[in-house]
Amino acid sequence: MLDILLLGATGYTGRLIARYLATHPQQTAFSFGLAARSDSKLKALIHEYEGLADVPTFVVDVTNASDVDGVVQRARVIINAVGTYWRWGTPVVRACVRHGRHYVDLTGEAPWVRDIIFELDYAASRRGSVIVPCAGLDSIPSDILAYLGNKTLKAFAGPSTTVDMSTSAWKLRGAGISGGTFASILAYLEEVPQRKFEAARRDFALSPVQGVKSPQARAFYTLPVSNPPIQGALYLMAMVNLQIVQRSWGLFELATRNPELVLGTSPQSGGEHEDTTKLSYGSQFKYEEFLGASKSTSFASRCTVPGNCSKGYEVISVCSVDSP
Repeated sequence: MLDILLLGATGYTGRLIARYLATHPQQTAFSFGLAARSDSKLKALIHEYEGLADVPTFVVDVTNASDVDGVVQRARVIINAVGTYWRWGTPVVRACVRHGRHYVDLTGEAPWVRDIIFELDYAASRRGSVIVPCAGLDSIPSDILAYLGNKTLKAFAGPSTTVDMSTSAWKLRGAGISGGTFASILAYLEEVPQRKFEAARRDFALSPVQGVKSPQARAFYTLPVSNPPIQGALYLMAMVNLQIVQRSWGLFELATRNPELVLGTSPQSGGEHEDTTKLSYGSQFKYEEFLGASKSTSFASRCTVPGNCSKGYEVISVCSVDSP
């Protein structure tokens, strides 16, 4: 069995992932395969990159349920780069859950993510299948910065410290959209029912726990504690990023409030469960982000503790990435 199988390997983003896997410093430690609808395009991709010469390939039509069901059984982890996910993603997730496989994708389609959570979250937990949507630019930087801000505050001010507000500023350079992303936008506007769109826009739409409402989106933002201060405007992808950050908050919060329900117990632990308080951002956690003007590609985040705390700690987190 392969460790990783990449669906949609011949698309724009799929080719980037294939090249990354082929040139990964630890490539000898894992096996992977490539799958796409076109055999000729798969062969062309294999010939283009020397590191792909011995990689197994599979011709798969994601509209064919038997194709999907068969191919997901070939690997432990499925990376799905076939969009739009509103149209084509659900059968792949269903097959992964059915066979206990893990799943990762690059979607930014919040209504679809909400649908698969409602349909498959419980079944996935029962089958031991880890489903991770939105694992690309939407919404990894936002989610990681909120997590690191909380972790850093606790390391500095103590494990009981909680986050009041987490603010992230995006600085993008040379960023464009692929054909798949553009198709996702069109599908989002043309095919998603208005009621699903509205439901996915509500605070904590993807979270198992309801929290404090985050600030309303506005035209202009600032991150004053950075040097120099970062100023910017509304970021269009903030809606889905907010939902993913709030889901992570909700999963951590649920594990803190009811660890037996989320984590269970094991005989080895003597009935005890892992201490999850360090994961909790706090019941008053709020999040916002904006698009700043910059000459580089980076993400900055500010976290503050609640205003009634005797010490006004703030932490700034910054990470940088290279645009392909």
